[in-house]
Amino acid sequence: TITCLKAGEVTITANQLGNENYHPSSNTPSKTFNILEHSIITIPNASVLEYEQTLANSILTGGVANVEGTWSWKNPNIVPGAGISYQKAVFTPLNPIITAFPLECEVEVQVNKATPDVSCTIVDSYFVDNENLDLQSLWTREGDGKITYSVVSFVSTGINNEGAVEPNIVDNRFLSLGKAGVLRIQMDVAEGTNYVQRQGVQREITITKYDNALNCSWGEWTKKMNFDETQSVTFSANNTNSTTPIQIAQTDGDTIAQYVSSSVNSFHNEGTATWKVWQEEDYKYKAAEEKILTVNVGTENTTC
Repeated sequence: TITCLKAGEVTITANQLGNENYHPSSNTPSKTFNILEHSIITIPNASVLEYEQTLANSILTGGVANVEGTWSWKNPNIVPGAGISYQKAVFTPLNPIITAFPLECEVEVQVNKATPDVSCTIVDSYFVDNENLDLQSLWTREGDGKITYSVVSFVSTGINNEGAVEPNIVDNRFLSLGKAGVLRIQMDVAEGTNYVQRQGVQREITITKYDNALNCSWGEWTKKMNFDETQSVTFSANNTNSTTPIQIAQTDGDTIAQYVSSSVNSFHNEGTATWKVWQEEDYKYKAAEEKILTVNVGTENTTC
């Protein structure tokens, strides 16, 4: 009986002694022991991967060959894209002495798409005349899916909005803030190659008006007044920004003066009155109350 320890060619010498009838004899035959043929019967299954995982995270199960052995990935560091792909797996026999080299096969690998992460640097408040707010630079996301911006709702908080334009998105990129109020915008991300869609990502911002730049000045009474004398002081006001009329009016006290054109005229009456200068808001600027002052008129030198 001959036991084969490994594959290869072996030479065996057989000798026979002679006797009275035969001469001694020998023979040296050769015999080749071939490597055991082996094959893959059933291709293994691969566990599902998440996007950006390597093949090393996928477990191979269920593979069958005609000899015992183990399964592994040929390139475990490969990061497959989302979807289905075919990657090379290797079957390595447990006893390589009597079997051939490892065998390769292609295994179906499924990779789930990821949910895109969204980041936003939009602040809570912007001024009303911002016509070039670039949403693409302020609101970003992972992946390659198309982005769509939309206005969800807008609640106006201002008055005197003649000439103001409702907030709107231009060219699916630039947000135009034409009117004061509370604006809610939304970003939708379409499904891409490696990412699922993500819809309804919203952000609320407040659109505010500028502070009013109203300026005004008053003249003064500088001499003693007679009982039947009427004097006036010059009043001036200006605002290079707001478009609403500048107003002046007495708000409290005695009837001792009146506003005519650009002057405040005092009567011969004695008394005290409170006057106010103000300007209502418009679509871009807040309301302004520049001064509240007291006017005294009497028989002594008085100032306003």
